[in-house]
Amino acid sequence: MELTVSTRDRLVQLLTSEYSVPDELVDCVKVAIKQYSTKNYTDDAIDRMVRTPQSLSKGLALLRERNGKNDLSLFRGIISEWLVCAEYNALKNKGAVVMTISNPDPSSKADLLHIVDTGKGYKAVPGPDIKSGGSTYVFNQWKKIVKYRYEIPMVDIDGILTTEEGIKQLTQKQREEFEELSALYPNKRPLDTAFEKADINRVVADYLKYVEFNILPSTVSELSIKDASVSRIKEKLYSGEVLNGQSYDWNVYSSESKEILQPITEEIKLNNQGRNVGSNDTMSGIDSKSYQKQTIEHRLEGDISPDSVVDKGMKFARGLGGQIIKGGFSVLKFIGEHKEEVLATAGVIASVVVMNISDRETRSKANFSGQADCEDDSVSDTTSTFDNRNNNVEISVSENNNTHNYPKQRKDPAAHAYRRNGVVVGARGGTAEERAAIRKEHGLE
Repeated sequence: MELTVSTRDRLVQLLTSEYSVPDELVDCVKVAIKQYSTKNYTDDAIDRMVRTPQSLSKGLALLRERNGKNDLSLFRGIISEWLVCAEYNALKNKGAVVMTISNPDPSSKADLLHIVDTGKGYKAVPGPDIKSGGSTYVFNQWKKIVKYRYEIPMVDIDGILTTEEGIKQLTQKQREEFEELSALYPNKRPLDTAFEKADINRVVADYLKYVEFNILPSTVSELSIKDASVSRIKEKLYSGEVLNGQSYDWNVYSSESKEILQPITEEIKLNNQGRNVGSNDTMSGIDSKSYQKQTIEHRLEGDISPDSVVDKGMKFARGLGGQIIKGGFSVLKFIGEHKEEVLATAGVIASVVVMNISDRETRSKANFSGQADCEDDSVSDTTSTFDNRNNNVEISVSENNNTHNYPKQRKDPAAHAYRRNGVVVGARGGTAEERAAIRKEHGLE
């Protein structure tokens, strides 16, 4: 989806507030945490966990500096969870699903919880595990979910397992194993998202600029993301200077997400290409469906949008296809009754496809240069640094599985969580403050 400046403003405001579990849902969320947690929490600990407001700002503790560069990869994973939560509330939740919230349990494999109205009360059920990163990491995480956590789906943020381009990043052995497991567990195929990688990177940049400089995307300023400093942001976090804008409950997050994201997607089309959801999916089948990501072009009044022409033409073409499938003389009758439409549809689709291909190539070459929506902070996915030369936010999702060029004098490892039997039990590396922040993030303090 294409995020306009006004949309990005609203997303930043959404993400800079904190959210509490509504009183009527506290009990069902506590039951879910106790049932699905990988840790033996006491009832008091669970109660405190559920009643503590949740905010994205806590994830700022995961910002790191490595070899003199800013590493945003862990924080990008956290902000992705919040964006996917908004997507579920705005575009995916159907039927008895009341809303989706961020899981208050930091140790849970399910990053989100779905709240379902059973007719006899509310029930919280596990939502997806949201994964981003390199191809091997994402693939291995999906395998664990398939084999050991069957009740939890996985959202593939970076399209590693849900796009042809992503699949190409896997080794031959990994591709064969992916195909084998997909055949064995057809209901556990990874899920895609309406957010492109560039969308997520853009929101990361917008959020950090707001935290550092109190600047919304629409604010005209000479400051850019290259001027932001991870160390200064973390100092503000630990000193209490990073304050959440407003305190709401998750009902507000759900309703605001709908107002922000629903207008962007003009039409949601289901894709049945091998992405069926099984009986364990609490979203009534909507989880496995691929949402068509349509760009909203702002054109001069009176102009005809090629996207809308294609859409209308394709609707007509589907009608024609339906008649062809029925076969027999009905095909000839249908074409005879709609000669002009058939010819016009064929011509329009052909010409607009050429226009769109040309338009995509132009936009790709321009890299959004000069567009107001992107200001001067274009986004790249190739590294994990603030690039001062090109004024880019670059967030790493690539990996090299074959060679490593280590420096002769290696620095101490960055702070990171370490796990035992899949459960976070402590923190290593970095400074004492960074380790304490990670332990606190995972409920160990």
